Amino acid sequence: MPTPRRPKKAFIQAVVAGGIALVLGGVGIVLLVLMFNAINIGNEGKLAELEKQMEERERQLQEQLEAAKTQQVEAPKTFFEVQAAVEIPIGTPIEERMLKEVEIADGRPTMDSFPRSSNVVGKVANANLLPGEVITKKKLLDTEGMLSVPEGKRAISIVVTNVGMINGALTPGAYVDVLATVGKDDPVTKTLIQNVRVISVGGESPVGRATGATASPLAVTIEVTPDQAEVIALANKEGDFHLALRGFGDKQTAQLYGSDLGQLISGISRAERERSAQAPSEPTLANRPNEIPVNYSENPADLPEPAVPEPVAQSFTMEIYKGATPESKEFEWQY
Repeated sequence: MPTPRRPKKAFIQAVVAGGIALVLGGVGIVLLVLMFNAINIGNEGKLAELEKQMEERERQLQEQLEAAKTQQVEAPKTFFEVQAAVEIPIGTPIEERMLKEVEIADGRPTMDSFPRSSNVVGKVANANLLPGEVITKKKLLDTEGMLSVPEGKRAISIVVTNVGMINGALTPGAYVDVLATVGKDDPVTKTLIQNVRVISVGGESPVGRATGATASPLAVTIEVTPDQAEVIALANKEGDFHLALRGFGDKQTAQLYGSDLGQLISGISRAERERSAQAPSEPTLANRPNEIPVNYSENPADLPEPAVPEPVAQSFTMEIYKGATPESKEFEWQY
């Protein structure tokens, strides 16, 4: 016979298990609440400690500020100014021996003055400075923006058009030949100097602005020798400039004689035309001793004395007939 079911016992067991679960859940919740409370209590303690530290730091800073104010009132205002120790003429590079640092006990520094001599050494005086005069920025040249020209060389600017600028290919550091075209009725173009360095390119010419020229003349600064600067200055007064760009490393100097309209039309250079227009050279008379020399010189006094030929003797025999009998007779003569 099958064993009868016991539904009450299973139900009781389920109720007991559920109760135990509820009890354990409640205990867990209580433990979590206690843990959160403990954490909050610890944070509150830390926050309180931080607030105390901040208050103490603020108090210290306030005390330091009050002390600094007291010292500022009591301590005198001192500063240094750089002055000229000797007379410094305009354009003179300034050296350490020309300066002195002067301590000022009270007052305010001069506007744009310098506190140390090292700030001034190496600069160039823009005015005549007297001993004891305070050196300011306005009394010094801005050497950083000045051109760098080697010793013994000169920087000179010429005005060229867009054509002379080689279509914008010209840059600082390039090497060029300088050509000038002079003369209005019979113009001649001549290469003035060769292989000179370009220092700077740019700056519209005031001539171009005044005349409204469409070629936009620009100023080009080149590095030359003093005698080349004189040639450039003269050509600048008489004609127009052009620049011929050289290849980097090309140091050769070409032998040039200039060009004019005659060469442009005929294709014959001026040098060749001048050579052909000169008097012909005197021919040699080594094989023609009896030829009278021709005077090819413009000065008649340069004509040499003609050579007098030596007399030549010659004899011959002639037969003379008297009747049928011939008679031989010898003759002699000179020429």
